[in-house]
Amino acid sequence: MVGRGILENPWYWSQTDSTIYKISDPGLSRRQVLHKYCTYASEIESTTESSKKLSVRRQLIKPIWNIYYAEPGGKKYRARLNELLIKDRTLSSIVEEASSLVPSHVV
Repeated sequence: MVGRGILENPWYWSQTDSTIYKISDPGLSRRQVLHKYCTYASEIESTTESSKKLSVRRQLIKPIWNIYYAEPGGKKYRARLNELLIKDRTLSSIVEEASSLVPSHVV
């Protein structure tokens, strides 16, 4: 059940290293995590056939779908992601635009 918990509220798990393993957490902000993830996702998308791109994009977006779970602007972020996923844009630009709907103190 941990897998579902991570997808439902990924940021909750951001302190797992220090809580469970007693080692330092990476200390990244949500914005930094999204940037690193979008770099990875762009590499995957670049090797994907165009006919499968939307399907792959929907799979790639799952780990960051709820990164703003229970935070102000979280629902707007998810709604905007959903609207933009079908556009012919880079995943980074989609995530950046959707993240702009979240207050800066949350990001």
